[in-house]
Amino acid sequence: MMKNLKIAFNLYLYKLPGKISRSKYILLQMGDNPTVFTNSTTELADAATCITNLENAVTDAGGKDVYKIAFRNEKKQQLIAAMDNVVGSVQSMPNLTEEMIILAGLDVRKKGGRTPLAGFKAMQGSSPQEVKLSVEVQKDTFYKWEYCLEPLVGNTWVEAKTTNKSTAKVTVPETGIYWFRVVFVNITGEHEQAAVKFAVN
Repeated sequence: MMKNLKIAFNLYLYKLPGKISRSKYILLQMGDNPTVFTNSTTELADAATCITNLENAVTDAGGKDVYKIAFRNEKKQQLIAAMDNVVGSVQSMPNLTEEMIILAGLDVRKKGGRTPLAGFKAMQGSSPQEVKLSVEVQKDTFYKWEYCLEPLVGNTWVEAKTTNKSTAKVTVPETGIYWFRVVFVNITGEHEQAAVKFAVN
């Protein structure tokens, strides 16, 4: 068994038809293996309903009615949330293996190297417990900003926010020494970068 496996799930990177087809594929994969994903029954049912609702809303919003388009967008966000729950049910499985992740139609998050990332900076923000983070711009990439108190002990990373810009302001729970990192998210998956240690006031 591999330790600290993380799932790469980037549904927001896909356009609307891709969101629907990707979601259907994952539900089909997991549905074909019910004895493996026994703890995902509720999440799968909710996601299936959200797919149907979104497909109906897409058909209904074929014109330019702003209310129907807004309704479609609402159903899109509901699908994303439902699929996040599906992925969360897989992530929380005991003794999770890479084979189980692949069996669910998902991908394992790729880890970056140990070399400090060039251009990654952490600076004290203008508010208490706020940190300004920045990194060199990456092409066609989202940026997932994370922090951790003891990465070498617990390796419990907290996802602070995801942005489409290479800068972010992150507020930590209390002052102290933290490790910060960025995960590059693109169409090929999630790519963890090496962490930087910083004392937050």
